[in-house]
Amino acid sequence: MIISVNGEEKHVPSSLEMITLGKFIEWYETYGSKLDKELQEILDKEYDHELQLEFAIEEHLLNEAIAWYSYFTGYDFSIVKNSNQGDELLLQYKIIRGLLKEHEQNTTDFPIKIQWDGEDWMIQNFVVDPKSEMDFNEIITSKEAMRQLHSLGLGKWHSLLYLSCIFFRKVNEPFSDEMIYEDGERMNQLRNLPMNIAMTVGFFLRSCVDTWKSTFQFSSQEEAQVT
Repeated sequence: MIISVNGEEKHVPSSLEMITLGKFIEWYETYGSKLDKELQEILDKEYDHELQLEFAIEEHLLNEAIAWYSYFTGYDFSIVKNSNQGDELLLQYKIIRGLLKEHEQNTTDFPIKIQWDGEDWMIQNFVVDPKSEMDFNEIITSKEAMRQLHSLGLGKWHSLLYLSCIFFRKVNEPFSDEMIYEDGERMNQLRNLPMNIAMTVGFFLRSCVDTWKSTFQFSSQEEAQVT
């Protein structure tokens, strides 16, 4: 989407395909983390009437929208608050926010092949059995990475970048430790990963968590029966 700011055209992404994971991480570290904490405070607060909560959430969403447009244009949009232009920006921002939420709730069957950056990439099926295509090093690394998965729920999107370096790879490409080097070639490449693909990786990671939990629970039950 193109908007005019003081006679200058500014490009603001209007779809997930137009937002890179790296840019989203920068926005989150600049604005999003603080906004998430403020939203949680709103939700934790007790209100006399339900309408008060609705008004507080709507006000917060407007602050999110202002932060979104301020980040992508480099222009302070707080001056449009409580104006007709502010209402228009809020409506557009709600579309982006809804797309992110929708992608979080989407279900995907794995393995899945994705064409990106001129090559074929793969998110393979995650199974814990002898038929798994993951090698030993990858499984050990992925188990350690699971410690960071809780960060996804808290909105720490940098964790998604790190974990994408492990699980989102070119077709038939073996895992190597160099893929997870901070500011390494692969990590810098995946900073340009569009958010619609990054969110698919995020769904895969949540599936991994469910698999690990169910496997651990089953193993614990078996051990209890033996003892």
